[in-house]
Amino acid sequence: AVTDVTGFGLLGHLLEMCGTNLSADIFTDDIPYFSFLDCYLQQNIIPDNTYRNWNTWEKKVSGLTDMKWFQLLNDPQTSGGLLIAVDPTSKGQLEVLFETEGLIKYAKPIGQFTALKESIVNVG
Repeated sequence: AVTDVTGFGLLGHLLEMCGTNLSADIFTDDIPYFSFLDCYLQQNIIPDNTYRNWNTWEKKVSGLTDMKWFQLLNDPQTSGGLLIAVDPTSKGQLEVLFETEGLIKYAKPIGQFTALKESIVNVG
C-alpha cells in the first residue's frame, strides 16, 4: 500500500493505512525531518490544522508525549513524501527496486504494522 503524506500529516495517513484490522508501531528515532524545522518547533510555530488533525484521531494514538513529535506527526504542511507499507516477505524486492532506481537513500523503515491493539498507532 502507498499513500502520499499531505494535509492529514503522517499520523492521519498511517491511521488510514491501518484500516480496521491493524495497528502500527512507529519509531520517532527513525522518522526523518528537515533539521531547520527545530528553530520553528522551539518557537511553537504550529499551523492551526495540526491541532484539528490531532483532535480527529487522538483517541486512536498512544505514546505521543513529546511536543516536537506532536507537531511533526500531525503537521499538515508535509512535503508530499510517500508512506509505503510492504509485506515483510517482499521487503527485499522493494529494496532492490529502490536501489536500482537510485532511491534507496530516501527509503527508511519508520515502524511496523501489528495485530490490532487498543491504540491503533503507538508512537515510541
